Amino acid sequence: MLARFLNEQLVSIFLVIGFFLRLKSRSRITDRRMRHFYTAVFCCALLILSELLEEYAAQDPSRRFWRILFSSLGYSLRPAASLSMLLVAIGETAGKRIWMFWVPAVVNTLLAFSAFFSRIYFWFHEDTYAFARGPLNYFGFIVAGLYLLLLFLVTYQRYRMGRTNEVRVLMLCGIACVLAALFDIEVGGKHLTAFILIGVIFYYMFINQQDADLDALTGLRNRQAFYADLADQERFITAVASVDMNGLKRLNDSKGHDAGDEALRTIGRCMAAHAGNTVIPYRIGGDEFMILFLKKTEADVSSALEVITREIAEASGSVAAGYAMRENRDDLNEVIRESDQRMYENKSAFYRQSGHDRRRR
Repeated sequence: MLARFLNEQLVSIFLVIGFFLRLKSRSRITDRRMRHFYTAVFCCALLILSELLEEYAAQDPSRRFWRILFSSLGYSLRPAASLSMLLVAIGETAGKRIWMFWVPAVVNTLLAFSAFFSRIYFWFHEDTYAFARGPLNYFGFIVAGLYLLLLFLVTYQRYRMGRTNEVRVLMLCGIACVLAALFDIEVGGKHLTAFILIGVIFYYMFINQQDADLDALTGLRNRQAFYADLADQERFITAVASVDMNGLKRLNDSKGHDAGDEALRTIGRCMAAHAGNTVIPYRIGGDEFMILFLKKTEADVSSALEVITREIAEASGSVAAGYAMRENRDDLNEVIRESDQRMYENKSAFYRQSGHDRRRR
């Protein structure tokens, strides 16, 4: 029995152990999302264990109590594992409503454990000890399917936001889990656990890659991501804006680097508040920021930049900004140079008006 079980679950066991070890050496992922990753691994690990113990209990009718217990646990954990994958994808946006996602899973758990005193979910024949489905046995699969459907809705939202790379990963994970669930229902087997794990691992790898493209201080996309997006979004870019903080050195010298860092974080928050799939801000380094505008007119660019610089001035101080429209030019570096030049002109005007030596900032 053990050899057959290992043959069926060897991949899942290896994935659980390997992924758990990877999570222990976690990188910069939000705490809530990390909890969802741990939940996924924990559910899958318990599911594997419950299936092993259920098979052991199935060998002897005298172990009926334990077979019901571990079968009920298995039916409870499959939707919970699917939910954990959904919550990983939702991330921080679930907020306080997260308890609502657990309601169907909890109801399914109560129905599964009703097997101790009823036949509405599943039961075992008295004479043959054979498994039999109750009228509500498919409820657990329906709940798991509901969570996968919500995963596809999250994927659609990501698509509308222009996050096409994330869409590809989520679609691959969702389709694989659906096919595995259908295969388990119709043919029999234990493929869903492995595919949930594979999906979660793929998404974890994707998030880590995305994390590498973020600036640690401001949370904006970094210099590496800027040059990658210049190439990837080249045909959609209609304007580039250069933004540079005024007086960072003077602030660092007078109030310390913590004050300077907080000012940069504030600039990042102001930019992020106006970010989207057509307005993408970056911190290039130091006090230098860039914004790519996709499919935007000059009126759109001018208005957006005016609002951003005004909000930054109200929140943390002054920035110099300049922009350049692409105007059918093929060389984006030329557009960036023009944008930088206008920003430097704006910065020079600020220092002339403020009376501060530009070299001292």
